[in-house]
Amino acid sequence: MRFCVGWRAKSLVGLPSAYIDVGTLYICRDEDPEYARGLAAEDIDVEFHLYPGVPHAFELFAPKSGVTERAMANRLRALLSF
Repeated sequence: MRFCVGWRAKSLVGLPSAYIDVGTLYICRDEDPEYARGLAAEDIDVEFHLYPGVPHAFELFAPKSGVTERAMANRLRALLSF
């Protein structure tokens, strides 16, 4: 549970590559780019996407929307690349 809230960790050294995406309407959206920057600062591969105008779990609310299709394609590509 040491990395349960990753952006609060004192050190991110040793963590694996990461894919992070978040909608701008998500209440915790500010922590995600901070976490991504922290990973990058430790030379950990990280891919970050910020999707404008969508909340947390947006893919459940609008599964056929363009933003969901983009996000799902990005997630699949990232999973296959790591």
